[in-house]
Amino acid sequence: MSTLKPLSGVKVLDFTQLMAGPSATMLLADMGAEVIKIEQLDGELSRRLGASLKTIFLAYNRNKRSVSMDLKRAEAQEIVKKLVADCDIVVQGFSPGAMDRMGLGYEDLVKIQPRLVYASLSGFGHRGAGAARKGVDAVVQAETGIMAATGDPDGHPFKVGFQVVDGAAGLALAQAILASLRLRDMTGEPQHVSTSLYDVSAFLQGHYFVEASVTGSEVSRTGNTGGELAYPTDMFETSDGGYIQMAAYLPEQWRLLCEAIERPDLYSDPRFADGSSRVANRKLLRTELVNAIGARTRDEWTARFRRNGIIAGPVLAHVDVMRSEEARQNNTFVQSESGDQRYTAVRMPFTSEAYDIPALASAPQLGADTDKVLAELGYTPEAIAALRESGTVAGS
Repeated sequence: MSTLKPLSGVKVLDFTQLMAGPSATMLLADMGAEVIKIEQLDGELSRRLGASLKTIFLAYNRNKRSVSMDLKRAEAQEIVKKLVADCDIVVQGFSPGAMDRMGLGYEDLVKIQPRLVYASLSGFGHRGAGAARKGVDAVVQAETGIMAATGDPDGHPFKVGFQVVDGAAGLALAQAILASLRLRDMTGEPQHVSTSLYDVSAFLQGHYFVEASVTGSEVSRTGNTGGELAYPTDMFETSDGGYIQMAAYLPEQWRLLCEAIERPDLYSDPRFADGSSRVANRKLLRTELVNAIGARTRDEWTARFRRNGIIAGPVLAHVDVMRSEEARQNNTFVQSESGDQRYTAVRMPFTSEAYDIPALASAPQLGADTDKVLAELGYTPEAIAALRESGTVAGS
């Protein structure tokens, strides 16, 4: 396997924080880019807002260098401009206009690096009234229909249990950056690309918006089922208090399920003869399946369903996922460290026969690379000390 990676030699300045932006730049780092994370003097938000957010920093900042500085100071802005001169990509997630006010906007930096790819991430887009709004995952879920579509049919709207929009935005932003880098290399021209949590959240639900435009009606919440689309797609409790989620609605899957639960009478019952009949009579069918699935344990059903080729799986907690055979076979997790803390992280969501990421990668300590990066720019030890004394930079 080659030590050369797709982005070897590419340099990135990362001005993002929390999850969406950092996950995008981490993917670039995993693919070989040198990523310098620019943090404020006391660190980005996920370092400072409690233990639960600290795990977000550990999860999405491996393979990066950390430089800590006060971007409001002219001396720090000058350091950034020197870094940009030898940089390929700038990624920023400040409120629209913030980088421009510091003299670090696209028009400012492209004068320094005319082949720059400048990527911007926002909550509600960079145009119109929403541009000034701060956006976070939960609020964007609310305003784009995700919460309205999530939860039990007769219950209240719910947000998805993790930052699904942030995660998807990171993937979208990384893809947009790679496309822009390709176009930059083809044309030699600088590129300015942007995305927002709002746009990504809408894209995730494209079929729902098509449905709403055709029917003129609200999209119904379906809980753990497939709603009017198909049945049985549903979750069932097992005899040991575990849960199984299945999606055995295709004709062959329905036949296999009836065989596996030893209920051939359900397969021959005209009330469940085809997909539309099973949807129409899903309350009655659910009662039958609840009784059947409740007779065995989660692990017993998991093994039986897999033997029979049924699309179903156990509902697992995260600690169980890390111990699962699927995770082991797919090398889903990597062992990482930050300072003296070791932890398990998720590898990038694709593999290549040509390259790999290290088994051990680390999220940087705050400002761990400040002095070294400044020295690489030509700053003397005395100049670095003066910058630290003035409050312009911090770190080792």
